[in-house]
Amino acid sequence: MTDVNSPNVSDGNKDKHESDEKVNPQEQNVIAEMKNTSRYLTDLCRYIAFGLLAVSFSVFTSESRFTNMYLIYYEYHLVSVCIFSSIGLIFDYFQFLAGYFAANAAFKNKENNFEYDDVWFSWNLRRLMFWMKQFFILCGACLFAFSLFDFLKQNF
Repeated sequence: MTDVNSPNVSDGNKDKHESDEKVNPQEQNVIAEMKNTSRYLTDLCRYIAFGLLAVSFSVFTSESRFTNMYLIYYEYHLVSVCIFSSIGLIFDYFQFLAGYFAANAAFKNKENNFEYDDVWFSWNLRRLMFWMKQFFILCGACLFAFSLFDFLKQNF
């Protein structure tokens, strides 16, 4: 199974391991790149979410003329950005929690060489959380960018 957010992506072909054929090195490179990209994508989503929360907190607590004017027009947008970012971080947590349960199930799967099974509820929940956190954080980032650019266009 070669899922993008797989914790231990195998080459996805059990028959190759059961036979004496060599695993294609190019396939191994692609799998390694998928794992690496997934890890960085998760980190990037987390950084964006925390950044959006930090900027929102700064805008809400600032007393500058610029932020006061911004809040007059876009306070609800900024609250929505905070909500989207927080939901994205919650999905990030639940993705790791589901991954923990999937890893425990794989550890108990001795007869299949400790492999993950993509029909497990925990595995599918992990996959769903991976995509949901990206969706919500992207929505928050787009909303913030839209409101900021619209504000700058109208006032400067």
